[in-house]
Amino acid sequence: MMVKVCPNCNFQNPDSASVCEVCGQPLNLGADPRIIDSAIDGISSLRIGMLIVLISGLIGIVMAVINGTIASSLGFFSVFGSESSVPISTSPGSTTLIINSSSLFFSLLSSTVIFALFIVSMYFIYRGFSKLIVANRRFSTGKTGSVLLLVGVVMVLIGVAIFLGFLLSIGLSGNAQTPISSILGGILAFAVLVVIGAILLLVGLIMLIIGLYRIGSIYDTGLVKAGSIVFLFINYIGAILLYVGLGKIKENLEAIRSKSTTIGEPPQ
Repeated sequence: MMVKVCPNCNFQNPDSASVCEVCGQPLNLGADPRIIDSAIDGISSLRIGMLIVLISGLIGIVMAVINGTIASSLGFFSVFGSESSVPISTSPGSTTLIINSSSLFFSLLSSTVIFALFIVSMYFIYRGFSKLIVANRRFSTGKTGSVLLLVGVVMVLIGVAIFLGFLLSIGLSGNAQTPISSILGGILAFAVLVVIGAILLLVGLIMLIIGLYRIGSIYDTGLVKAGSIVFLFINYIGAILLYVGLGKIKENLEAIRSKSTTIGEPPQ
């Protein structure tokens, strides 16, 4: 049986392989330049996704400061604030809910903007991994992770919207005698959606990190491997490392493509 030995990692690939199944190195530079082009396109899409993560983070911080809170964004929220920053509160000595319209407006605006950017970033990340799968099937983990992240965030936001709508309906009516069944129904719907969404978020995030880490391993870029781990804990710093590291991979792939084009040119 004929094999193709990878010049990068020495793995013995089947003779029909055009890229190394372990490291993604093209085995015949002049054979199928479309694979290299697809990998470059995929890396470029991932870089755009990481850039949008950074932009959404900056917008989230600005909107959070306006709203009187300090928050992280892109679907992984951690909000700390004073009572004055809470859009819905109870008046002293009364069970009637009071709605802080300006605070609620900025909360909804920031959430809408961040969610829109989150969708766009997940699209580019999904597209990036889809392109990279052409070069190596192991990148399918990151593709699946991006889908689970999107679905998880949608479920959490729907649950929160149901709960806020329930609270607003009580606040607007000023009726404190809400039936227990209605309260329990709203809380149950909120809890189910949020719990399922949170599980999908966790699984999706882990799969995305694995996919990004594999990119760093296969293309031998430590900055991407480090960025993928940091991204799990500090989104913005991780996104910066990933953006820079993915840029280095793109440069290397473009050099390979250039070399392939030169090799494939007929002698003058």
